[in-house]
Parts: sequence; C-alpha cells; structure tokens
Amino acid sequence: MQKKQEGKILRTAILLGLVSMLNDISSEMIVPLLPIFILSLGGNAVAIGFVGGIAALTANLMNVISGYFADRIGKRKNYIFAGYAISATAKMLYATATSWFVVLLLRVADRIGKGLRDAPRDALLAESVSKKFEGRAFGIHRALDSLGALLGTLIAILLIGFFYVEMRYVFLAAGLIGFSALLPLLRVKETLHMKTHESFGKAIKTLSKELKFFLLITSIFYFGNFSYMFLILKAKSIVDSVVIILGMYAVFNLAYAIFPYFTGRLADSIGKKSVIAIAYGLFALLSLGLIFANNLVEITAAFFLYGVFYAFLFGNQRAFVAELAKKEEMATSMGLFYIISGSFALLGSIVAGFLWETIGPWLVFALSFLTSVTAAILLITLIRKN
Repeated sequence: MQKKQEGKILRTAILLGLVSMLNDISSEMIVPLLPIFILSLGGNAVAIGFVGGIAALTANLMNVISGYFADRIGKRKNYIFAGYAISATAKMLYATATSWFVVLLLRVADRIGKGLRDAPRDALLAESVSKKFEGRAFGIHRALDSLGALLGTLIAILLIGFFYVEMRYVFLAAGLIGFSALLPLLRVKETLHMKTHESFGKAIKTLSKELKFFLLITSIFYFGNFSYMFLILKAKSIVDSVVIILGMYAVFNLAYAIFPYFTGRLADSIGKKSVIAIAYGLFALLSLGLIFANNLVEITAAFFLYGVFYAFLFGNQRAFVAELAKKEEMATSMGLFYIISGSFALLGSIVAGFLWETIGPWLVFALSFLTSVTAAILLITLIRKN
C-alpha cells in the first residue's frame, strides 16, 4: 500500500515538477536580469522594489480568485494550463520593452499567469497524496522546479557570457521555452475532490484558528522578506559584472535544487511548523550577514544561504497550509495564503526600496532580521500550543 502511495507521489509530483522545471528554465533566464534591465531603462531601487512588490501582489491576488473558483467549479487543470500560457506570452514580450514601466506591465501579466495556476496546482498536488506524504510530494515538485531555475540561470550565463547575446533575445528564447511547459501538463490527471458551495466570505470565516494564526505570522515575515532583486542590487554594489552576478544567482538555484526533497522528508518527520521555524531562523542569519557582507566570497555565501532558506520554506509552507485546510476549500486556502504573503511582500518591497535609496541597504536587511526573528518566535509559540 505504501509503495502504491509513493508511486502516486512520483507520478503527479514528477509531472507537475517537469512542468515547473521547464517554466522555471524560462523564468530564470529572465528574473536575474530584470533588475539590471530596469536600471538600463532608467529605473532605480524604488522602481525595482515597486516592480517586485506589484508583481507579487498581482500573482497572489489572482491566486485567491483562481483558487476559489477552482474549488467552486471543481476543475484545476484549466486554470493551470491558462496560467502557464499567459506567462510564456508575457516573457516573450519583455524583448519589446522600451521603459521600466513597460517592464512593470509585462511583469504584472506574467504574474497574472502565475496567480491563475499556483493555487489550483498546489491543491491538485496535495489532493493526489495523503497528508503523511505531503512534505515529500511538495519537496519533489520544488526540487524539479529549482533544477529548472538552475538550468535557466546557466543558460543565461552561456548566452550572455559566452555568446554575447543581447538581453532582449534571451527574453525571446525564454518565452519559447515557457510554452514547452504545457506539454507534460497534458499528462497530469485531474483529481477528484469535493466542491465548495460556500461563499468566499463564509469560507474565510470557517478557517481553523491555527491556519489564521499562521497567516498572521506569514504577514509579519513577508513584510521583511526582501525581494531577490535587492540581493542582486547588493551583489552589484560589490561586483560590476553581469556574468559573475548570474553565477552567484546560479549558486542560489543550486542550493535550492539540492535541498527541497530532504527538507520535505524532514517536515514529514518532525513537523512542517518546525521546519518553517528553521527557515525563518536561516533568513534572520542571512539578513544579519548581508549587513556586513562586502566582498565576493561573502556575497556568494549569502546567495547559497538564500537557496537553503528557500528550500526549507517554500514547499513546506504550502504543504502546511494544505494540512490545515478543509478538503473542499483547499485551493481557496492556498489562494488566501498567497494573497496575504503577496500583499505584505508588496508593502515590504516598497518600504525596502525607499529605505535603500534614502538611508542605506543596511536598514533593509536590519528590518528583515527583526521581522524574521519575530515570526520565528510566534511560530515556536504555535508549535508549543499544539
């Protein structure tokens, strides 16, 4: 019986992981270049923070909408397919951008696609396995996703550093690869699940107290969870080479590709809350280190720790939301998690951009240290209550 269950994990998680891997090859050919591209179009740190924050908010707002209607209609794959197709189209159009505002609009379109797919996809993955194996299922998916991110970064390094391809042509190639992500999705089977008949407002009111408390903790953490763009800005202040910065970003993706499956197994063993608390602690350590980092070795180490932190947090917090959610409102709960995290990420990114420009990078990282320590303490409190 256990082998049969593990077989289901492998099939669904690997297929969805392959979809995410191809999509992330496409995405990570673009995202480490976006801050540099925005600067080249006349933007600054405030513009970068605004683009990052608005993009996160858009994706998470769409996750609430798509998650709720996926629960009401009882279909997951249609939203997932449409989401990946919209993102691939937006990525191709980055090649046409003539101002940072156009980049903002395209980033929003890209994130609309992400928002359409993520909550239904996570719900489909969670519904395909028992709670006993959720950590591993999300870990497999996240590992393949991160492998794609690593490959995408390496492809960008190859194209720019060795073949001297302009960024705009890199964006065009990334969009074409993004469309290939739709192929393995065709083999994913729709899951059977209960439909919700409750209104959106009633669905929110009936969330468990533990889930509501976790969402509060999430809001505190994401307010200080600076965008990857600020890590790249920090790196750019130390080394003025696009290829070296892409190399450091590849180190981040390498760490992120290696550890998710193992952190997922750890979450299944010691509990998802404990693993998420470790992630908050790692982010606090990273933030503290970035205040003092001033050379190539230190900033590269920061990128590696950033990848380890991601591996501990992202798959496991989604698995934890799935654990706390009612079956008939799985996608709605996922979407609510995404909108809360995205809203506070937007606010935090705007504040971070303002602090970076007016006072200095050290205050951005000091704020991140404070919020992550606070979130860790509150989550430990939640662990002890249960």
